[in-house]
Amino acid sequence: MDKKIVKKWSYSRYSQYKDCPAMYQWNYLMGKKRPPPSPAMARGLDIHKKAENFVNGKITGFPDVLKQFKPEFLQLRKEFKKKKGFCEPDISMNLDGTPATMETTDYFVGFADYAHYGDELTVIDYKTGRQYPGHQDQGHAYSTALLKMNPQYENINVEFWYLDSGAVKEFYHTQKDLTRMEGIWQRRIDKMYADKKFEKTPYQWCKSCNRHKRNGGDCSG
Repeated sequence: MDKKIVKKWSYSRYSQYKDCPAMYQWNYLMGKKRPPPSPAMARGLDIHKKAENFVNGKITGFPDVLKQFKPEFLQLRKEFKKKKGFCEPDISMNLDGTPATMETTDYFVGFADYAHYGDELTVIDYKTGRQYPGHQDQGHAYSTALLKMNPQYENINVEFWYLDSGAVKEFYHTQKDLTRMEGIWQRRIDKMYADKKFEKTPYQWCKSCNRHKRNGGDCSG
């Protein structure tokens, strides 16, 4: 990575830019106030909180919304109690590869739902709703940061648990992939920061975008 280029980013920022540069500009560069979460987003946040609080022992009864993964969540709870796993770890990273926090990082901002540091590094992200191709990019971003910060691990496995359907999607990367992975993200982020036009790019969720006129913005989609 070019140390002269210091550009703070996160997967969510990149994802918005990839879908529509104008949406990214509105949300991250223009400082526009975001509307309350949609019903689907509110539901997802509620389920994530239930999952976190079950694993860390703050609630005792098993949440019905997690039933597709009951054995798995019971195992995470045991790991957490033994301090072999971590809920909501901050996986932010500085440009030089040192661990950081969301507040202090000068480069990558990231959070995962669960991380297990054993013989192999495993990160789990809970998803509600459908599977989307972008989740592969999210797993790739997490893997890039975690491999960089944890050179003692040769491998990393990122799992997406689709809580509604019971499906699991896994992405596996190794240290030998790291240089190539870093290059991919550096090129993507360079492009994002070099953009001066932020063109409006219609996509399937335009009408739910904060910038759409129906939501008080200046874009007709």
